[in-house]
Amino acid sequence: LFPYTAYNLSIIAATRKGAGPTLLVQLHTDEGGPTSPPRNLTIYNHTAVSVWLSWEPPLEPNGVVDGPGVNFSVVRAPGELMTVVVTNLTAFTSYAVTVTAFTGFPNPKCLHETAQANVLVRGGRSVSGDIPSLVRLNQSTDDTYVIGANTNCRENDSTSLCNGPLKSNTVYVFKFRATNIQGQYTDSDYSEHIRTAVNGLLTKEEQIILGVLVSFFLALFLIVFICCSVKLHQRKKEGGTYSPREAEIIETKHGAETGETQSVVNKKSFLQHVEDLCARDNIKFQEEFVELPKLLPDLATTDADLPWNKSKNRFLNIKPYNNNRVKLLSEPGVAGSDYINASFVSGYLCPNEFIATQGPLSSTVADFWRMIWETGTRTIAMLTQCYEKDRIRCHKYWPEDNKPVTVFSDFLISKVSEEVLPDWTIRTLKIEKHGHYILVKHFNFTSWPEHGVPESCSTLIKFVKTVRAHRHDNSTIV
Repeated sequence: LFPYTAYNLSIIAATRKGAGPTLLVQLHTDEGGPTSPPRNLTIYNHTAVSVWLSWEPPLEPNGVVDGPGVNFSVVRAPGELMTVVVTNLTAFTSYAVTVTAFTGFPNPKCLHETAQANVLVRGGRSVSGDIPSLVRLNQSTDDTYVIGANTNCRENDSTSLCNGPLKSNTVYVFKFRATNIQGQYTDSDYSEHIRTAVNGLLTKEEQIILGVLVSFFLALFLIVFICCSVKLHQRKKEGGTYSPREAEIIETKHGAETGETQSVVNKKSFLQHVEDLCARDNIKFQEEFVELPKLLPDLATTDADLPWNKSKNRFLNIKPYNNNRVKLLSEPGVAGSDYINASFVSGYLCPNEFIATQGPLSSTVADFWRMIWETGTRTIAMLTQCYEKDRIRCHKYWPEDNKPVTVFSDFLISKVSEEVLPDWTIRTLKIEKHGHYILVKHFNFTSWPEHGVPESCSTLIKFVKTVRAHRHDNSTIV
């Protein structure tokens, strides 16, 4: 078959009595490597340290050309014409340039034929601004140069350049300049900071200043140490000399009597604050929730509202934001093929550690497994149940107990093992596609009550620890 091509496959079972109904299956072959190199590789705009390269994509890409391969920083121009600026070159040096087109993601990139060209970078920077076409080559010498070796320089003489002695205990930086007979030159980077040695002992005035500074910093350190010790002692005392519950009530009554309003809740008053929020059927909680901004300007959900994506949302009011939604690999000619109701969520010091997603619909199960496959996920934590009060909350996306294998589009899902525990079930699922497979751990929390929360958080904490203990190589958790 041809790579990256759609095919319609008809399957008919026939006996001697005749043929049965026809089963139509649509297939799409994977991407392959380009069978032709990039075209019209052109080199122009020569300078002393850079050149411009431009080319056009290959005639037979056999997939979506994800980018060119060039051993320099790449800048892609709009349209099919691609351009790069190659910098940090050495003047008057010949280079061989190759450009390779590649396809494929997230699998290893498919490389194929390359376009080649040779370029000679001429010249260097000129003091006068001109760039002569002729420079002398191989006219360099290796030698040792002592900075500050001339002791006969006259002080305050600005009319001549003299390699006079450096000042003691002073920081200097240096750079070297290579110059040819044409007046062209190239500078090196500045050296690291170099401090010259101290010439003799400190003077009496310097010793006095140093003593004062040392005394000041010692006193400052002692004051900071005493303050930290006092605060630490107070915290320990607050934690063991009185009842936190009594202190919270006293402080709350004091605030009510004085009429003061606090924008933050003191930790001593937190318990009383929560009890106040719970009063009258949690009405204060509802009031605080209403005050939260429901939609910020930079958190739009327009992608979820597109006509071809609306049917993929289980609830009309639960939609992913455009800026952090999970984007699937697009299928050519299929509008909305990159959309799924799922969002990346960052963990502590770990961006995109989690993916929060809805329970799959019957029409989005294949998209769900595409997301697992493309993001390299190896762990799924499921908190909802498939059925709640005779209503479907999540389409079952793993095999039934009486079926060894379930097929969703290009994915074959089979159950390798299952361990049923009092509060959750752990399954090992095998996900297979085109002869390749991965193993995914599926943690199903089964003791979450309908329209409520668990009575104790200890069970949920144990479940979280179990999920983290089985996490695979810091991969994303769905």
